[in-house]
Amino acid sequence: MVLSTALPAAVAVNQLANRGDGVGFTLRVIGSAAGGSGKTEERLIVANTAGTTPTLTLDAALTFTPAVGDTYEILSGRVFLLSAGTLAAGIWKHYDIATNSYSGNLATTNLPATIGSDSSLVALSEGYVPNDLLPGAGFLGVLSATTGATSTTIVQGTASVPALLLNEYRNFQIRITEDTATPTAVGQRRRIASHTAGGSPIWTVATAWTVTPSATAKFVVENDDDKILLFTNQTSVFTYNITANSWDTSSFAAAAVAGGAGIFCEHSFGIGRDPSGNARHSFIYRIRGGAANIIDLFDLAGGATGVWSADIAYGNKGLTTFTTGTCGAHDPLANGGRYLYLSINGTQRFARFDLRNRVLEPWTYLRYPQGAALVGAKLAMSFFVDGSTKLPFLHALINTGTLLFSIAAQR
Repeated sequence: MVLSTALPAAVAVNQLANRGDGVGFTLRVIGSAAGGSGKTEERLIVANTAGTTPTLTLDAALTFTPAVGDTYEILSGRVFLLSAGTLAAGIWKHYDIATNSYSGNLATTNLPATIGSDSSLVALSEGYVPNDLLPGAGFLGVLSATTGATSTTIVQGTASVPALLLNEYRNFQIRITEDTATPTAVGQRRRIASHTAGGSPIWTVATAWTVTPSATAKFVVENDDDKILLFTNQTSVFTYNITANSWDTSSFAAAAVAGGAGIFCEHSFGIGRDPSGNARHSFIYRIRGGAANIIDLFDLAGGATGVWSADIAYGNKGLTTFTTGTCGAHDPLANGGRYLYLSINGTQRFARFDLRNRVLEPWTYLRYPQGAALVGAKLAMSFFVDGSTKLPFLHALINTGTLLFSIAAQR
């Protein structure tokens, strides 16, 4: 396959065939040209020529021959980096993994004049799915449309079991994955403004379709992939719109109380769907910090701009307070995708918070002292996956020093 739309930077020979573990990056081909296939398929890249428009060799043939005008995406991800301190050009950039390149200076208008002493970013990636689904399947699996779509709606034909709650996935997105009758509808993404309840809901999108999907369309419900949320020591939720390269504080509602040192936020995307609605994929939990034991809840779907619930009740609330040095990492694969692992105040104590059942649990103890507590994220997860075996590893960079510790989170 030959790329005609240029990559953000030139790649070397076979650079796209190794994402760092000997496996190539995933290429998504979207048959959206007029007269195209109307299908979306993904393959691994096993070889490539050099340059910005390389020829790619795939691990298996596509079921269709791409037409001129079809589009593609390399599912490698980007790392966004925000520096602390006084606002200045270059404080906000991204690193593109596949092409091993940095962006130029990204927009900073509408960010606070000083990025607070502690903050937490939450990416609403469409690659984030529940623990029992694969990336690309969204939160509900691949759904089929039926007749009745308009310029701003799509009617779900595949029954959701159990039935959806009203607006359970408001402010998420719909992505059209197949439309053999109207190929030019494939690949469209639209934010969900509202949807009805029940097994076959009607989905209303915030912006009209460029091409209205047909009754043969298939689609998925995913995170709004165009958004990154920043939570700071202010009440506002700062929202970065990736396509527009802009920040605003109007997309989502402000909290009643600001965060403090030790703030950390996590999206509960890894849990299984709870038919009761007590736990939802739309929930973002905010450990408020500031030497308090408070956890707030922001529901992305709770209203047009989301809804806050301050100081929620949770199990073992008296276990600890959260302050400088607190940070976390979410395991969305093992243990039902429930656990947010926490370094408590930069000490040797670690805990984990159950994102489904709202219980804070003592977890483990690091025998090596961490030194003076510092603000910022110092935890990360990696995973070993072999069929149904999913083994997460938590990696912890100590607060004052250069040592990195790892532990297998077996249960």
